[in-house]
Amino acid sequence: MDILKKIQELHKQGYHIELTFTWLSVSKKDVPVYFVALCDNKDFDRICGSSTNSVEEAFIKVLNQLQER
Repeated sequence: MDILKKIQELHKQGYHIELTFTWLSVSKKDVPVYFVALCDNKDFDRICGSSTNSVEEAFIKVLNQLQER
C-alpha cells in the first residue's frame, strides 16, 4: 500500500491525518510505537490506530475502522 497516496486521497475527501512516532519504555526496553489518527473535518469524528511494528500497520487499522462505518 502506498500510504502517501492514500493520505492524499483521504485529505481530498475532507479528512485530517496525524502521524506520531514515540518510544514506550517497557521493562527497561524502549519499544517504538506508531500512532495514526484520522479526523473528519466535518463533524470532528476521530479514528485512531497504533502499532509497535510499523506506521503502515497502524494506518491499516485506521482504514479498517473507517470501512466498518
